[in-house]
Amino acid sequence: MRFFRPLMQAVKTHTGFTGLAPHPNPRGALLDIYESTLKKLDKLPADYAYRQATTSLTRERFELVQAEENVAELEAKLGEGPIEWVVKQAEAENSLVDKLAELKAWEPLETPAPAGQWDYAFKQKPQ
Repeated sequence: MRFFRPLMQAVKTHTGFTGLAPHPNPRGALLDIYESTLKKLDKLPADYAYRQATTSLTRERFELVQAEENVAELEAKLGEGPIEWVVKQAEAENSLVDKLAELKAWEPLETPAPAGQWDYAFKQKPQ
């Protein structure tokens, strides 16, 4: 039993968030998800702003995950809370890329927006 004690101490038993269980292999999962997301993003138009921003962020995180072997240090470097939360965010982003590709969100609207639809957002406040 003494041999296994250090191994048992290294295993994360909770995340501190209700309903967010510890991930058995978060680094491996992130590498797979980020790689998948980058491949999917390559299929979107190159001038699509979402693709450019998301590719930049995903590539940055992918390189960080590749460079860092220690999950605790990786969690600290990412600065996004528990690594399991980062995995959930990466999965959600991966799903969003699928949805945007399906909807072809970069294409123009089928019917033009009514005149003045966006005026309220840019209206000057009286001084």
